[in-house]
Amino acid sequence: MPVKIVIKQDNTQKVIMASEEAIAKALETVGFQAERNAKKEISSVVYDTPQSPSGYKRTGLLRNSITFALDGEPANIEGYQADDGSKKGSYKGKAPKEGKGKRAVYIGTNVEYAPYVEEGTSRMKARPFLKPAIQDYIDEYKTILKEELEKA
Repeated sequence: MPVKIVIKQDNTQKVIMASEEAIAKALETVGFQAERNAKKEISSVVYDTPQSPSGYKRTGLLRNSITFALDGEPANIEGYQADDGSKKGSYKGKAPKEGKGKRAVYIGTNVEYAPYVEEGTSRMKARPFLKPAIQDYIDEYKTILKEELEKA
């Protein structure tokens, strides 16, 4: 005996929207955790080492500037400042937009000297904080994504 199925309401768009919202929430959660991890890393490589002989003053500007952004969206913070208020910075614009059907979260900083800390120079050894904040915690981020998407 043939079975007749009648669809009275198409909820495809609702399902798609709910999926997109769940993915955005999961990426945001990963972004918050990656930001925390990067700040922990920068604190261990910069702030837990002796001050440089040149008298370089550690202000916290680099640490405070670390943030994340979902693709196509502005940074999670608008501005930041040194712990002593001596220097300030801000974020403008949006993170790069991923291609159709793709999503991403970006973690980083716009402080001009950050690449020199991360990569080093001919006069200063590298003190990476962003790469380890991603690479060393990749399993944690996968778990967050899995848990957040299972909630949806």
